[in-house]
Amino acid sequence: MKFKGLHIDTLKKIIGGILILHAIVNVVVYLDFLDRLDVYFSNTSLFNNIFLKLTAPLVPFEEFTLGLFLLLGFYEKRTLQVGTVLFLFFCCFLLSAGFTGLGLAHGVVSLLMLVFLFHHMGWNVPNRLRLKYFS
Repeated sequence: MKFKGLHIDTLKKIIGGILILHAIVNVVVYLDFLDRLDVYFSNTSLFNNIFLKLTAPLVPFEEFTLGLFLLLGFYEKRTLQVGTVLFLFFCCFLLSAGFTGLGLAHGVVSLLMLVFLFHHMGWNVPNRLRLKYFS
């Protein structure tokens, strides 16, 4: 059990490091990132509103903060909750814009953060379901 927890913690640190690197790359080539945002917003009609257009350029900074908190282990529960919701939103946004590969990749990150959240909170979902529905 301790070995399994060590793997989960290592995966959290790896995901945090990847988020930091991805955010740094997006900030270094910020004009390309803004061009990609224009393409995404031109292809979607579902999420095409002014609030999202104004806050979308802040995404690399949000990714950096989430990755840093995951890497350092600060506010893990809140970080995983925010990360799950944020990446689920990115998944829906990219899928509606027609970028299936990117949307699915963000969906996988969202699911990983949800699994990390369950592990952090000590939830063993299959055992709870088995006890609740099959007792």
